[in-house]
Amino acid sequence: MVKRLAAKRPTKLWPFETGWGPLAQSDLEETEAVFAEIYPSALAPKPKPGETKDAAQVRAACEHFNARDEKGQLGALFGPAGDDPRRAVIEAEEGWILGA
Repeated sequence: MVKRLAAKRPTKLWPFETGWGPLAQSDLEETEAVFAEIYPSALAPKPKPGETKDAAQVRAACEHFNARDEKGQLGALFGPAGDDPRRAVIEAEEGWILGA
C-alpha cells in the first residue's frame, strides 16, 4: 500500500529515506507525507462511549502526534541527534517505531 501511495505523491519512508534522526521542515522540501510505523497501543487510551478499542488507539495516536507537532516537538521523535551505534542497522534493514 505504501508503495502504491508513494507512486502517486512525493513521499518518504522513515527511517529508510529520511535517516534516523530528528527531522525539520527543511528536510522535507517537496515531500507531502512521511510514512512511519507507530505503535498505537503504547498510548493506552480509554475508549469513549461507543468507541471501539482500535478506534480509540487511532484517535489517541493522531492526537498525540498532532500535539507534538503543534509544540514543535514532532521532528525530534524521528531519532536521536548525534551518533548512535544502531543507526546503520536501523536505516538499512531494521526500521523503527516512531517515538520509541
